Formats: sequence, C-alpha cells, structure tokens
Amino acid sequence: MTRKRIVLVSFVLSALSVISIFSRQINVCPNYSYSNCANFFDTLFIILSPFVFLFIFSLITYPMRENVFQLWWKFARVWMLISMLAILISPSNSHNWMFPIEKGIVASFSFLVHSIVSIIIILSRYYALKRGYSYPAGVLFSVFSLSFVIAIFIFISLARML
Repeated sequence: MTRKRIVLVSFVLSALSVISIFSRQINVCPNYSYSNCANFFDTLFIILSPFVFLFIFSLITYPMRENVFQLWWKFARVWMLISMLAILISPSNSHNWMFPIEKGIVASFSFLVHSIVSIIIILSRYYALKRGYSYPAGVLFSVFSLSFVIAIFIFISLARML
C-alpha cells in the first residue's frame, strides 16, 4: 500500500474507533443503560483502537524517506493483526484476582509494545540512513523476533485464562 492509502485507511478506522466510544453521547445507543448496542460499540472501540496508534505513527513517518516508512510498515502491519487478534480473543471480564487479563489490559500492553518498537525502528532507520549505512538483516530480524516472542507470551497468557 502507498503512504497516502495507509494514512487514509488508518484515519478512517481511527475516526470510527473514536466515534464508537462516544456512541451513547451522540445518541447511537440509549444513554440510560448498558444495552447490547453499547456493549457492541465498546468492544468495537477496543478492537479498532490499535488503528489510532497506526495513524499517529503513519503521520510521523509520512514526511520521512520511503525506506523508513516501508521498514516501519512491515512491522506495523504484522503487529496490528497480532494485536487485534489478541484483543479479540481475550476475555471481557476476568475473575482471576491475581493476574486479571482483560481486553483493556491486553490492548494497553499491545499499545505499549507497539509504540516502543515503532520508535526504535523509526529512529534507528532514520539515523542509519542519515549516516549513509543500512542495518544488516540480522538486526532487523532480531527486532521482529523480539516482537514475535512478546506476542507469543500474550497468547500464552490468554490461553491460560480460557
């Protein structure tokens, strides 16, 4: 996908995510109670919330070189799928008092990992290209494998909760 399409799609999905959290205030769902409509839009917000960070980082990388954007996009598109799947399969309510894993906690952890790895990828690639050298495939592979290992730990913890 091109930069413009990624920014546009992430903006539309981010806007849909933000609109879904305010479904009661804009009278899409009734104000007075938690109905199925409100539960649907709350879940939709949590599932689509990774696109807010995708939109923010796509705006950050938009004016940069194509190499920086493409490297970040290779990471982001895989991480977004993993993140959305982890949020989707995590339980809405946890009855475990010691390790409560819920959709919100999984989403927050996913946002934190995505932000840290994205910043590392963007800055390292930006400064490497500024200095005139490129990273070997081993460094890039280690960043992607670190994010994959973190995703595996998320799935293992979710599987223990089910």
